[in-house]
Amino acid sequence: MIDVRPYVPGDAALMQEVTPCMGELTEELKSLMAGGDPDGTAFSCWHGDDVVLIGGIFPMWEGRMTAWLIVGKVPRYGWQNICRAVKACLAAYADTPRIEATALASEPKAQKFLEWLGFEREGLMRNYGPDGADHIGYARIGSSS
Repeated sequence: MIDVRPYVPGDAALMQEVTPCMGELTEELKSLMAGGDPDGTAFSCWHGDDVVLIGGIFPMWEGRMTAWLIVGKVPRYGWQNICRAVKACLAAYADTPRIEATALASEPKAQKFLEWLGFEREGLMRNYGPDGADHIGYARIGSSS
């Protein structure tokens, strides 16, 4: 069973086999992960004593937010609860003019997941990641736009 909880500092350190398949570990994200989540948008998914996924949304500026997920070793049966948590997180920001996310170009499952969540592909971002990896940019335009 996957248990979804609010993110607290230290959860990221409990993850194993981390893959930042959607979003990058930017300095802003590292700061958020280290200091907690002042906006209350981040969540952690637990399988027993292990954190298997963390995610959330953080503001870039007025009307623009970035969605992110850092995926660990998620049991196959755990994705149903994770999908509910991600959809609930996005629903809280349905009126936000723009929520964006990226997926590694080499991760078709991450791309399909973003499309399933209602994100639209915007294009290839070459040499985007800190390691030089290509990413696909996605956006979800809110109902107030």
